[in-house]
Amino acid sequence: MKNTYKTLTAAALTATIFSLQDCNIVRPGQVGFRQQFGRLSEKPMGEGLKFVIPFTSRIVKINTRIQEYSATLPSLPSKEGMEISASATLLYHIKPEDAYNVYVKVGKDYEKRVVIPNFNALAREVCVKFYARDLISQKDSLEVQIERKLKPILTSFGITVDQIIIRDIDLPDEIVDAIKNKVTAEQSFQQDSIDIEKQRKEFAFDIEKQREQEDLNIENEKKEAEITLIQAEATKKANDSINSSLTDRILRLKAIDANKEMMQSQNTKLIITDGKSPISIRTDNAIGTQ
Repeated sequence: MKNTYKTLTAAALTATIFSLQDCNIVRPGQVGFRQQFGRLSEKPMGEGLKFVIPFTSRIVKINTRIQEYSATLPSLPSKEGMEISASATLLYHIKPEDAYNVYVKVGKDYEKRVVIPNFNALAREVCVKFYARDLISQKDSLEVQIERKLKPILTSFGITVDQIIIRDIDLPDEIVDAIKNKVTAEQSFQQDSIDIEKQRKEFAFDIEKQREQEDLNIENEKKEAEITLIQAEATKKANDSINSSLTDRILRLKAIDANKEMMQSQNTKLIITDGKSPISIRTDNAIGTQ
């Protein structure tokens, strides 16, 4: 009987204790800290079911996942004094080992108190270094410079910056028109450059072709001159040979004709010859008479 009583008493006491406790769940991507009578424990609690006593303790949970802050940043000043707007996203997270300091220094509303004000302020501070017309082409540089300035500030609060993304930049109409005109002028200049280069290559090709034709003509003329010279030399040799042959024959024929005439003459003749070309010497009658 006594044992039964003790068992019932223990069960009732256990039920009473559990009835006075509350359940909390620390989920994945969170880190928890037990706060009892206002005092926060520095030891982080991992994920799982946690029991606390109501009115005396509670579990403070800090998000350690990557968090996103996206907004349209209006009235960003440019270097020339114009105002632009841009859609931007900041990705950041809290490391589990820094969660205690974040809660102690800032509290759970760290995004509203620290992240957003510093991000907006630095976006304006960096944007004023750029001309409005250059912001679209230099968007990457804008992101890098904002991140470089924001990181040490948020790190001092235990918040880690992962990435800054500038999505859309809305420029004033006059800047948009100026950019369009610039792009059109650059395209026209590029096309003109292409046309000039094409004409230059065509002209160079024509000059080279003409030079090759001239070289070919010169070569042909040289060959023709050589052929003409060879033909002339051959003709000269043939003529020299013919002339030489004709001269001997003509002299013989002339000599023969002369001798015939002399033989037919009534005068006395003296013929001196070497057997090839006879030479006739006329003697008149007076000599013959003597």
